[in-house]
Amino acid sequence: MMQTQADIAITVDSGNTTHNLVADDFDFAVRLTNTPPQDMIAKHLTQVNYICCASPAFISKMPSICSPLQLTQSPCLALSHWNEWSFTLNGELLKLKPN
Repeated sequence: MMQTQADIAITVDSGNTTHNLVADDFDFAVRLTNTPPQDMIAKHLTQVNYICCASPAFISKMPSICSPLQLTQSPCLALSHWNEWSFTLNGELLKLKPN
């Protein structure tokens, strides 16, 4: 497509900043959010599911972890804007803040 539409430029910004699409001259944005901006036309594209995973080395050092609650006492790598993790444990919603 770029060969037939040479006047079109595509720039990808994958940072954490929520840009003002009009002021920052964006034509299109994909955002992961539960609350789309009120002043924009938004269309739900898909559900995004995150998973909690660990390396084999971590598991070998922490063999007693059997509940998400124990993650609050373990070092975790988390996205800065997701400061709360949700789990379903025995049919109940459990929310915790990673360490």
